[in-house]
Amino acid sequence: MPNVRYQILCFPFIKEMLKSIPEDDSCMEWPRSRTRQGYGKVYANGKHRRVHCVAYELVKGPIPEGIDVCHTCDNPPCFRPSHLFLGTDVENAADRDRKGRTNSPRGEARKKKLKMIRSWKCGDYG
Repeated sequence: MPNVRYQILCFPFIKEMLKSIPEDDSCMEWPRSRTRQGYGKVYANGKHRRVHCVAYELVKGPIPEGIDVCHTCDNPPCFRPSHLFLGTDVENAADRDRKGRTNSPRGEARKKKLKMIRSWKCGDYG
């Protein structure tokens, strides 16, 4: 795991944005480059990093191996530290499903298709 002090030096823009967190609980959306899934991204030290992970490390500390940084707001570009928590892939998916949220149009289409298939198995072909 890289040294947090070193990361602060590598990500001055993120550090500056974290100094001015809005007083309300609104999301802080990354205004620059994003992944296809909508997560903020930065390139430093020869690799891409997701901004919400960098923000978490800068404010809360290291991320353990095999653990993800999850969003309470389910908003991929958000990097507000109070909206971030650690969890496994399974915990993150359960949190998203419990809230009935998905950021994937394919996810919604899949739910509709499954509902239709299940209705066919029950004899409802209408």
